[in-house]
Amino acid sequence: MAKELVCIDTDVCVDFLRKRTPGFNLFMKILEGYEPCMTAITAYELYLGHMKMKRKDRIDDFIYQFFILPFDLKASEVSATIESSLDRKGKGIEILDASEKMNLTDLVNVSIENLPIEKIETTAI
Repeated sequence: MAKELVCIDTDVCVDFLRKRTPGFNLFMKILEGYEPCMTAITAYELYLGHMKMKRKDRIDDFIYQFFILPFDLKASEVSATIESSLDRKGKGIEILDASEKMNLTDLVNVSIENLPIEKIETTAI
């Protein structure tokens, strides 16, 4: 049986790469039961941060391990619809969290901001 995909947000990736908590610990727990993936926007943010810091090591080796979810015009529309609806209900969600709804039905998103390290309870988007 295939593992459920979990979309890893940029903050978790950065903490993992820097071996910094809480993201490092969260990422390690995710690997125990899920298949991590990221959006094209997260890959962009990682490349940009890497280039701005003038790092010599290769970020490609990290990024290429993930299934990369696209973020196109349709994903933009779906994300805006979901985020707007949740905002009206008083339930915030980041744009990247919402964007994958149209891509994979079993996808969940993990971000340090919206998921406490003590409780890894994911909610399908």
